[in-house]
Amino acid sequence: MKQGVVRALSIPAAKQLALRPMLNEFTAIPGGDATGYKWAVGNALEVLADDTVFEEIAAICLDKSHGESREMVVLALAKMKNPKAVEVAEQLLDDEEVAGHALIVLRKKGATKSREKIEQFLNHPKTWYRTEARKALAKFDKIEAKARNA
Repeated sequence: MKQGVVRALSIPAAKQLALRPMLNEFTAIPGGDATGYKWAVGNALEVLADDTVFEEIAAICLDKSHGESREMVVLALAKMKNPKAVEVAEQLLDDEEVAGHALIVLRKKGATKSREKIEQFLNHPKTWYRTEARKALAKFDKIEAKARNA
């Protein structure tokens, strides 16, 4: 039932009402949640989060005790205007549980300065990590070509 409520509040219109309670709920749930409830709360945070909670989101992303439940929270970094979001995503490239999601963030942010770190994923054992690395590098190529032609 709680998961249904979380999913119902996972809409932008609920941001003012739900953002702080979702942050509190996520951190209150033990790290090894096998039910998927914590992941659902993390998914809600991805929808609701904005720069007003950047520090809290960054802390959750970097706290390995939250395990794979951080995956969607990491994606919230892509919406953040705070320049530290790229730094956090780069740090997460060393965290096997969420590195693929960090690649997505860096691609969406157009973090061309992360190119060298992303290139290391071109030979990663996980196919989707390699795919995300290729997508990011292709986007960076377009950004850099556009800058050269400007």
